[in-house]
Amino acid sequence: MENKRAHRRSLLYFSLVSLLTAALLYHFARINYLLFHIIAEIFSIVIACAVFMISWNARKQIENTFLVYLGIAYLFIGIIDLFHTLSYVGMNILAISEFPKRLTTKRFSRSGT
Repeated sequence: MENKRAHRRSLLYFSLVSLLTAALLYHFARINYLLFHIIAEIFSIVIACAVFMISWNARKQIENTFLVYLGIAYLFIGIIDLFHTLSYVGMNILAISEFPKRLTTKRFSRSGT
């Protein structure tokens, strides 16, 4: 009985945090789209690096090396996302005007991996 109660409580906490995060992101998107875009891209970069780190550290335990290649591909996708974030219009960190437009191919590279 106590286990079910703890599970319900953790599910409630997760739901509340998720709802609060979504509301905060919506608020940021309404006020400042550039801030929302940076937060979304940084989240994408963190996930890509996490996929790489998990696959790289598990390479000795797994027999199929495809997951290692997939992790390396996601590392490069994360690097491309970082350059996309730094060169986005309005950031003025990397002053390359055509670079963000060319990085739309990163979306296709994700679907290819």
